[in-house]
Amino acid sequence: MDTAGIQRLEAAWAKQRCLSLQDRIQSLPSSKLSAPAKVTLLRLLHAELRFLSRILSPSTPVTSNVGYFESIVTVLLHPALCHASRLCKPLPSSATHVDIVCTFDRFPSWFLVSDSNPSRISWSGGLRARVERVLHVARSTMVALKPSSLFLVFSRGLPDGVASAIGFQFGAVEVSPHANGVFFEGLELEEGWVSVGSWEMKGSRWFEIKIPGDNLDCSEKIPIIANALNREEVECGNDPFGELISLLKQGGMESVDVINFDTTALIAMVSGISNGGAGRLLRAPEIEMIQRFKGNYKFVIAQVNSELEKPILSEIKTAVEGKNGIICDTVYLEFKELICMCGGTFEKSRADQLLKNITVVPDKPSARVASLPSTRKISTKNKVVFGTGDYWNAPTLTANLGFVRAIYQAGMSLLTIEHRPRALTVGHRVVWRCMVELMRLCIGAWEVEEDLPWIQEKALDLVEFTGTVTQAIPGPRVGQSPLPWIVAIPLAYLGLSFVIAVFKTVKKFTSPRAKRRRVNAVLLKSVDELFQKGRDETGFNMDEILRKYIRYALNEKPFNPDTVADLIHLRTASMLEDHQVADVLNEISRRIVKEKGPVVMDIEDSQKKGFKRKLAVQALFGKVFYLSEIPEFCSRDSSLIVKEIFGVTDDDADTLRLHTLSESGIVETLEKLVDGDSGDSVDES
Repeated sequence: MDTAGIQRLEAAWAKQRCLSLQDRIQSLPSSKLSAPAKVTLLRLLHAELRFLSRILSPSTPVTSNVGYFESIVTVLLHPALCHASRLCKPLPSSATHVDIVCTFDRFPSWFLVSDSNPSRISWSGGLRARVERVLHVARSTMVALKPSSLFLVFSRGLPDGVASAIGFQFGAVEVSPHANGVFFEGLELEEGWVSVGSWEMKGSRWFEIKIPGDNLDCSEKIPIIANALNREEVECGNDPFGELISLLKQGGMESVDVINFDTTALIAMVSGISNGGAGRLLRAPEIEMIQRFKGNYKFVIAQVNSELEKPILSEIKTAVEGKNGIICDTVYLEFKELICMCGGTFEKSRADQLLKNITVVPDKPSARVASLPSTRKISTKNKVVFGTGDYWNAPTLTANLGFVRAIYQAGMSLLTIEHRPRALTVGHRVVWRCMVELMRLCIGAWEVEEDLPWIQEKALDLVEFTGTVTQAIPGPRVGQSPLPWIVAIPLAYLGLSFVIAVFKTVKKFTSPRAKRRRVNAVLLKSVDELFQKGRDETGFNMDEILRKYIRYALNEKPFNPDTVADLIHLRTASMLEDHQVADVLNEISRRIVKEKGPVVMDIEDSQKKGFKRKLAVQALFGKVFYLSEIPEFCSRDSSLIVKEIFGVTDDDADTLRLHTLSESGIVETLEKLVDGDSGDSVDES
């Protein structure tokens, strides 16, 4: 057979292995890996299939990662490994790649898996750098994600020289993958619980590197002496609930074979729906059921149908068989309260019987669960319940899938066993508050949660945090509310200050001065628009327009407060710099002097025409000098030389200065004197 034919056979064989591996991954139970991790693995496998389906060049050898994926799945099937939360991707907030993040032998662990040919594995060829990088992250990461061990798995073996280097450099110890038991049963497939034969990974070599931390083995923890109430000899019936009770192991906490229950699990075990009441509820008239359960009718009927299709106690029996059941104080108090409010007669009896066969332990969340940041889904109560189970290295039986998903998203592997939710049923009526609480506990497994926008989720977290902090503040409360007086008084002061500030702001914006400012703004905007239009039509720039209008106002309009105000508004609307306004006044002064001459103080011997001209020049100087001294019109710029242009000394300027516009009589007299010359004084340039 030619090279191309061999290559096609190799590609076809690799594709067949991919398809077979895909079926194995699909059948892996949720106890082995989370749904997001399964999606990641299947996506990588699909990419490998697409690569193998391409037309390959005959000169290119077939290379495939199928062996690597097969090694990953084989490791996942190890009897001591469960709850893989992250596969074949970098760690959160880090670029470091880890193949498996899971729980191994009841402890959080990381795995690096290699399917390389042993002859091609070199200690200095990247293996040492990769292990160093992962170890650095494992030792420095937050407590919630810190593993107890890092496992190095070489599925096809490892040269002795490299193995010795790993042990010498990192303190790695070679372990037997079969030390945790060759045979295991109870692998949950889609069809149910089935028995599985032996697990093996021939030719592989496993190395374990311990990561220092706060994780404690059960043997190192102080045993909890079971309460006498919990250890009474209880007669178990022959019904499914009695069989479930008989499967619980009667023993102290010295045993490591422990299972932790949350409130949803206890409710599911004692619920009337789970204990033969499903058929009776389904046979009841619909109108009666709606009147009895009101808005929770659909919720209850959905659980009834689920129970008839697949009884939940059968699943729970497999999970609890031979194990010592524990609950923390928080779960004990919550369960007792719910049973008292919402439980029927038989449900209360089953609850008492159940509590006598499980151990109540103090609230003691593990360090890694307690260090998780509190969010809407990862609440403080959930951290206590699941953290206590993690402290005892016990899986938690729960229907709270919202919390489980949030844990997986955080990158943590936590021992959990999920079950479908069940609710309590009351003999003759439903307590509304109780049903709302039960739905809150169980609905996470029954409905698909909507992903809220980031900002909305943060807002909910802030509200939850604020409420928690408020409840933690000691002191007397305001009436029946949970708000303490020590918080209410500052809040009242802030509220009153806010109202006063709003009142002052409204008053300020409605005052006569504010109205005048708004009118001025409208005027300036109108003048500015007029400037723009006039400049476009005439071709004059802004300083020329200002100069011509000032000459017009000086010669043709009475020099009164309205005229001065108009000139100030015009100057503001022109948006000219102070030095540009000074240049305009200087230019006006030059043109006046050029037309009429400088200021002459001695006018006694002048003839009539010369007398009028000299008075007109003095009047025009007084107006220009008055404008130059108004701060709103022109600053005292060094370039302003009005007095020098008119040839006026400081003493003469003081004599001719218009101190106020109340001297309008003098101004009007001067205007009358120069009235005959007004036609000649208009600026034509």
